[in-house]
Amino acid sequence: MDGVLNRIQNLSESKRLISAEQVIMETVLDLDKFLNPSLSESQIQIIQNSLLSLFSANESNFSIQCSLFIASKILKMMTLSKNPQIWDIFNTVISNTTLSTIMAVGYICRYIGHKFKSQLPRLTEHLLKQKSTLDYPVVYCLRCVFKAGGQSMSQYVSGTIDFIRHAVNQKRQATTVGCIKLLKALLKVSDNPPIQQIIDTIKYFSKDEPIPFIKNEVASLISRCAFAPLYPRLNKPKTETSEWIIGGDMRSTEKSELDRPLDILLQFPNYLKMSFTHFLNLLTPSIFIHNHSSLYKFVIRHCPSFISSIVPMFPADARFTYFKEVSKQSPSSSQLHLLNELCPDDKSIHDA
Repeated sequence: MDGVLNRIQNLSESKRLISAEQVIMETVLDLDKFLNPSLSESQIQIIQNSLLSLFSANESNFSIQCSLFIASKILKMMTLSKNPQIWDIFNTVISNTTLSTIMAVGYICRYIGHKFKSQLPRLTEHLLKQKSTLDYPVVYCLRCVFKAGGQSMSQYVSGTIDFIRHAVNQKRQATTVGCIKLLKALLKVSDNPPIQQIIDTIKYFSKDEPIPFIKNEVASLISRCAFAPLYPRLNKPKTETSEWIIGGDMRSTEKSELDRPLDILLQFPNYLKMSFTHFLNLLTPSIFIHNHSSLYKFVIRHCPSFISSIVPMFPADARFTYFKEVSKQSPSSSQLHLLNELCPDDKSIHDA
């Protein structure tokens, strides 16, 4: 093992390497066979320091894949240690802020960052000060940090959204996708996420017509924003109201809990069909059944082509009620289409 560590030391002192990724990864791979639970704490620390020193090799100019490979071995050392010291990698990033070090610390935070929440604010503050040339690794790392830190990171949400808005203006596709995923993570940081701030940020993505993949990611983000007000209700028991109870009515005239979510979807008409599809996938059966009237009216008014997607989830009695209502309308092709979709059985369509 000492021979491999000496080779790593030589690499870390080299400012220019030919085929840097190949040389570094082959050397680290040779070290892998020595990484086992029998190592002492002092040996673990020596190996970890050696691996961290590799980020000085070739002036830290190597690929993301190489960075993550080194990070995976550092992570392995931390899991073997009884007293892992994540601040060593944080110090490395702060003293040597490059694409490679940022990606590495993000990878490590992704897996064990939740064990070191008190250390995450210092790293976050440093990341938010970085220039646009490092926007992609910073966005990736911030996403890992917020997922690990949860509500303890809520004070940095506003600053992160500002960073995202600047990053999106760089018009780099990989960064744009990373920003969308980061915004999704921010929606889960607290029970009261800054939905309006995120909606305003989405408008930055829709200034130009994005490629289909990014457009779908934006639509997915819009649906998450629309669903965000419903997250607190998922873990709360809901009192069911039956139409058979005196005073009960499955078609209550009270304001639906979907009014605000559906209004959010309507703010982005160019994404409506895609975002509504994602939104339906997020709805639980109980939320759907309790709000089927709002969904029915929304689809009929704004996206009638989706009627076939929601009808199978209607309660049987509600479906028959809608069928009877449509059957009373003036004959038309749209009425016939609705009757065909809502028809509960062959006899009903014949009677209509």
